[in-house]
Amino acid sequence: CVPSNTYVFGNPAFVQHSNYATTAMSKATLQNRRNKAKLDTLKLIWLVVELYLVATIVLVVNTLLQWFAQRIVSSSWQTILVKHVVLLGMVSASLVGCSIILKWLLIGKKRPGHCAPATVYKQFADWAVDY
Repeated sequence: CVPSNTYVFGNPAFVQHSNYATTAMSKATLQNRRNKAKLDTLKLIWLVVELYLVATIVLVVNTLLQWFAQRIVSSSWQTILVKHVVLLGMVSASLVGCSIILKWLLIGKKRPGHCAPATVYKQFADWAVDY
């Protein structure tokens, strides 16, 4: 799907050196660089947010399992092994649930065949939920 308002200018191997073409290309290049810088900044911020999200989920699940283990079972090495296996499963399930919720929040429901203009936010949202 090619976004609307797409401007294609000649073959990059044969750049025309007219004043208008150079000015138009330099303005477009400057805007593309700004958009790329914004997108890269959003990606870096998202990676930090995602790191904290994963750490928080691991901490919450681990705390719940410790509370449950103290009330129900003894503290032998088998219990510790089972706790780590259950921790891995619960954290994985929680992260899958968070991924689904984030997809609904960031990109929502898309209609088939509908292609909205590619904005920086749309590119970021598509990258963040598929990363």
